[in-house]
Amino acid sequence: MEQAIRFGRSDHLTGVLSTPASDHSKVQHPIIVIPNAGFVHHVGPFRLHTYLARALREAGLSSFRFDLSGLGDSASPGGRQQVSERKNADLVDAMDMLSDRIGCTDFFMVGLCSGASDGHRVALVDSRVAGVVMIDPPAYPNRWFFVRKALNPFRVVRVFARTIRQRTRLSSVAESEPAAQPIRIHKPLPADEFASQLEHNVVRGVRYLFIYLNRQDYNHRSQLYSLLTPDTPRQSIQVIYERKFDHTLIFKADRVRVAEHVVNWALNLLTTHAGREVA
Repeated sequence: MEQAIRFGRSDHLTGVLSTPASDHSKVQHPIIVIPNAGFVHHVGPFRLHTYLARALREAGLSSFRFDLSGLGDSASPGGRQQVSERKNADLVDAMDMLSDRIGCTDFFMVGLCSGASDGHRVALVDSRVAGVVMIDPPAYPNRWFFVRKALNPFRVVRVFARTIRQRTRLSSVAESEPAAQPIRIHKPLPADEFASQLEHNVVRGVRYLFIYLNRQDYNHRSQLYSLLTPDTPRQSIQVIYERKFDHTLIFKADRVRVAEHVVNWALNLLTTHAGREVA
């Protein structure tokens, strides 16, 4: 069953609650909350969030995918707030609404890219967040990353080809012309700050699933673990590396596979978190 809901501190937010028909009246498990990925509205890039919500429903799990303030079908709440504070308030509004409407007090946050960071950040301030799935979040290269990059046989070919292209380009472009720089819409946290936040959340009981996709700054599954502090329980963090998937999951088979990862992770934690009390 899918139901559109308007809610929020200014009645400005809109989302879709997806529940199994047999479980609609009384939810006994954490609800999966799915915020926007960047500026894409609540269906997600190439309908990723729709696929995910329906896969969760088939597995007997409920989810709520919604538009943050000013995106998709949601309006602005008015007033002035920092972006991170506004997103936190939106996610808290969603949890408050779901608690009042269904009685659920535990939540899993699932997000892609900026949505991953949003879910991680609200877990720092709201103890109802019991789990966070970060799909292709910012990555932090380590020494082994650079070793693997240097030993990649295809890299030599790419470097050679790039050198030829650059020399050809210099014949028609002045050397004084500055090179175009990539635009970063979402600036990642410094590595030590993110590691400290991750430790804080995991120590208090939050479980994490990281799903890294094909990208230039992540090249092996265990890369994330080198970032963790010594006091961060490794068993609370699962990492999956899908090196052939692109960032927006353009292929249906890739979206289905990512949805399977999320469903399996959530089901594995279901027993652990079914009777969890708010700290």
